[in-house]
Amino acid sequence: MEQEVKNIIKTSKRIFARLQDDLSKYVFEQRLLYSFTENNEFIQNVIMTTDEGKHLKKLLESTAQNYIFGAGTWGTGLAKVWNGHFCGFIDNNSKKWGDCPKTR
Repeated sequence: MEQEVKNIIKTSKRIFARLQDDLSKYVFEQRLLYSFTENNEFIQNVIMTTDEGKHLKKLLESTAQNYIFGAGTWGTGLAKVWNGHFCGFIDNNSKKWGDCPKTR
């Protein structure tokens, strides 16, 4: 196990050293931290590097009731990352209607 951790660290350092710009380095760091901690804040930080992410955060902060259209992989992932910011799902499949799962 200890050797596996050392290999992961060595590989991560090698990848990081090859990244050319600050944004790529930041995204890599945040994604790596998420992988180790499963803290959604790190994924939110990655999302916030985009104009769409900034717009989403602004919308989430300005409205009290938010719903996700689409309860598939992307929708459930969005609910997980922005835990507590959505009231539920709207989906073409009525079996998927309902509250967003609460995590953490």
